[in-house]
Amino acid sequence: LRFNERNVHKQCVPCNQHKSGNAIEYRLGLSARIGSASVELLEASNEIKRWTIEEAKEIKATYKAKLKELKYARP
Repeated sequence: LRFNERNVHKQCVPCNQHKSGNAIEYRLGLSARIGSASVELLEASNEIKRWTIEEAKEIKATYKAKLKELKYARP
């Protein structure tokens, strides 16, 4: 789940820190954003992934390029 882009969502500070993630409301909001089927796929994905060195380097390069795109896309 670490590199699954459907699993990247921010949460307000009070919910995250003071309400232990506010899991019920968070799940409802997530379902509204990405759909119930996607939420269920995220919740069912409990398999531990062992990345090879090559895969890790590829992931690093991909997100480095995406970050660079975002930096240059800012107005």
